[in-house]
Amino acid sequence: TKKRESSYSCGKTFAQSGHLISHKFIHTGEKPFKCMECGRTFAYSRRLTIHKKVHTGEKPFKCIECGKAFALSSRLAVHKKIHTGEKPYKCMECGKTFAQDSNLKRHKKIHAGDKPYKCMECGKTFAQKKPYKCIECGKMFTDGSGLRSHKKIHSGEKPYKWLNKMAMHMSILGLTSYPPHLK
Repeated sequence: TKKRESSYSCGKTFAQSGHLISHKFIHTGEKPFKCMECGRTFAYSRRLTIHKKVHTGEKPFKCIECGKAFALSSRLAVHKKIHTGEKPYKCMECGKTFAQDSNLKRHKKIHAGDKPYKCMECGKTFAQKKPYKCIECGKMFTDGSGLRSHKKIHSGEKPYKWLNKMAMHMSILGLTSYPPHLK
């Protein structure tokens, strides 16, 4: 039998000492693997190797349904759920379902009342950060699907009536611009 190495911090065991050494970075917060292209650091060399595909543009994993290509097989697996409609992750509090575990975790913050993100202009707080930005108008979104839906405003494909109503109400109130989280 193989000797199993064990982590003192959490008790997790590994068949190879190299895996234990890599695992220890989780507890120390150390990220010794650095991308020379952008400076981003990683705890695991495998994560750095995967990250490098961002810079090379390599996308070897292609969806047979729609042709969309991905750098990671895991991203393709998640994408395929769009076509199947599969949403295996369910919120036990409200019943809403999600295609990805990460989206469920983000959603749960709403129920917990955890709102760590604050708008510096109006003071409103949010449960989710909005990292997706529209290059046309600068509006920010919590996820790529929200951004894709929004882009239809600019293409004229599906104008949103609520936005026009909001503009009318703001005009009546004498307001000249939307708060940043509504842009």
